Amino acid sequence: MPSFSSRRQRMQHIINEVAEEYKQASYWLPFDALEIKDVFQAEELELFKQFINEIQESTNENERKTKLINNINQYSGVILKALELSKII
Repeated sequence: MPSFSSRRQRMQHIINEVAEEYKQASYWLPFDALEIKDVFQAEELELFKQFINEIQESTNENERKTKLINNINQYSGVILKALELSKII
């Protein structure tokens, strides 16, 4: 059985890792890390980041609309949370 010290170090590592994800998200989302943490789980942030990257990589309006329509089920949860966070809905 791991010692208390090693468990504590592992837990601190996990906390730091998750905290870093929220801090990074606060650079590309217009909210601070605490607001983001209240709304999104770490996995959702990664999914939302993928969505934003896909939209940014689209070169024209029609391509953007197509990507949005084709992937709406995959990204719907994080999109709704972002709209709620933005107080749009």
